[in-house]
This record gives sequence, structure tokens and C-alpha cells, in this order.
Amino acid sequence: MRKSMNVLKCGLCVVLVNAILLAGCGVDSDKKEGSIDVSEPEAVEESIQQPSNMETETGTEESGIAAAVMETEEKEDTHNLEILQKMKECNENGEYLEAVKAVRDMDKDGELSPKVIALRNEIIRGNEEYFATQVDAAFENRDYFLIETLMNFFEIDKEQRSEYNFVKKMQGEYVLLDKPDSDICVVIDGYEIQENDEKTMFSYKKVKPLEGVDYVEGRLSMDNGAEVEEVNVGVIAITHENGTVMKYVSALGLENLDRIEAREREEKESERQKEREYLANEPSIGMTKDEVKRSNWGSPKEINKTTYVWGITEQWVYSGNRYIYFEEGVVTAISE
Repeated sequence: MRKSMNVLKCGLCVVLVNAILLAGCGVDSDKKEGSIDVSEPEAVEESIQQPSNMETETGTEESGIAAAVMETEEKEDTHNLEILQKMKECNENGEYLEAVKAVRDMDKDGELSPKVIALRNEIIRGNEEYFATQVDAAFENRDYFLIETLMNFFEIDKEQRSEYNFVKKMQGEYVLLDKPDSDICVVIDGYEIQENDEKTMFSYKKVKPLEGVDYVEGRLSMDNGAEVEEVNVGVIAITHENGTVMKYVSALGLENLDRIEAREREEKESERQKEREYLANEPSIGMTKDEVKRSNWGSPKEINKTTYVWGITEQWVYSGNRYIYFEEGVVTAISE
């Protein structure tokens, strides 16, 4: 029994050695009949390089998350992405002005807004000669958006600067001055003004409010014949063709009016306090001459002295038939 087992083991060893030798010699099982394909090197190599099921699933999951994040970001700022695409198309077609004006509709809070601005700047700087000619045209066409954009790249003259500054400070929403809690009545957006439900454009002009005085101030001349002037910071008056004048105030104007009212209250309170202090500092019996001079009567207009055996008396004369009498330098009587 033990002998037969040894013979069997020897037989198996021979077979195994032959198989190894055949594999080492690179015997091709497809070309030689009866050969044994013991190993598949390519398959082995592939099995070594291929990650486990867990690693594969993890990698797929990570790439899926990254793709989802990118997709979410794009979805969150799809609007600005569309603007970027429009700007690129306009720029490629030589429509530089349209490319820049597309920024007007940009979502300023969008994640891609910095890229929109960067592309706008690149287009302007890349076509400086062309856009330099558009500054005057922007003022002529009353294109506030283009004016505000181009003035950051090109110099504008003094008159244009004056116009821009005046129109800029008039921008905003206004309510009736005498009814600050009312609904918005006037909106100034660029060179467009909406009064109640009526919209119109306006032009900038300078006027002399007083004849013979070398002073001019800005006005907005509306296309419908009305005129807008600034009454105070954030307060405007619209004078219509029929002579009707309406006054409106913005949020900034309300804040300014509150500050003015607070300052007036402080000034009035200060005056009342001075008056109280003044009245409280009336001359009184027992005061010395120096104390009387520091009182609200101050120094006298005239002093009358009388010398007696027992001492000296003085009469201090004030306007309004007022008198103060002293004996030995101390107030003994007051006459008003």
C-alpha cells in the first residue's frame, strides 16, 4: 500500500515538471495539438492590475460625486453660463459692443460672475481703439450702463464727468415726501424715469437758477416736458408742464432728513439749555462784585458811588432801568 502511494506521487511530480517545462518553453497550445495551456500570462497580468470590486465601486462613486458637484454648480449658475456663451459668440463674430452689453443681465451673486467680468474686461482691452470711440456715443445715446462700464477704462472730459455724477446720484426709488410710508412713486434707472405708471427718458442739462449769479446746477429734462431737480440730498422735485410740482424722497433722503431733524432738535435743546443757564445765573443778594460781573447781567453801564461815615455804597446802572446796590462790596438790593 505504502509502495503504491509512493509510485503515484512520483507520477504526479513528473507530470507537473513536464507542464512547467512546457510553459517555460512558450509552447503555443493553439499551434500544437495535444499541448496543455497551463498559464495565461496576459490574463494573470490583467488580474493583477485590475482593482478589487470594492476599489472599483469606490472609484466609481467618487467620480460620480465629482460629476454631480460640477453639474450642481453649473445648474446653480446656468444663467451666467449662458451669458458667457453669448459673449464668446458675439466676440467671435466681431459684435464687441453686444458682447459687453450682455453683462447687463448678469447675476451678480452667481458663482460665474467673476468670469463674466473678466471676459468683459478682456474684450474691451483687446479692442481699445474701437471702444474708445464708443464713449461719446454712449453719452449721446444716454446709455448709462455703457457709460458706467467704459469710464473705468477711458478718460472722460469734465462736462461728461459732471453729467455722470449728477445722473448717478439721482438713481433709485422715491416715495412722496409728505407720505414717506406710501408706495414707490418714482424710479430712476439709468436715463429712464418712471413716474407712477408713466415711463420716459430724460436728458441732462445745466441751468442758472438766479440771473446775474455765476452759478449753475444740474437738471433732468424729461422727454415728456417735465423737469427734475434736486431739492436736497435724496429729495427731488418734478415740475410738470402745467406747473404742478411734486416732491419725492428716496431712502437715502429719508435718512438725511432724519439727521437734519435730529440736528435741529439738538440745536434747539442747546439753546434752551443756554437760556436755562442764563436765567439761573441771575444776580442775587449777597453776591460779590466779581460774581455779579459773571452773572447774566454782566458789567454795568455806569457806577454811582456814595461815601458815608460808616462806609461806601455803590449803585450799578444797567439798561432797562435795572440797578444793583452794594454796601462794602456785597449786593444788598436789586431793582428791575
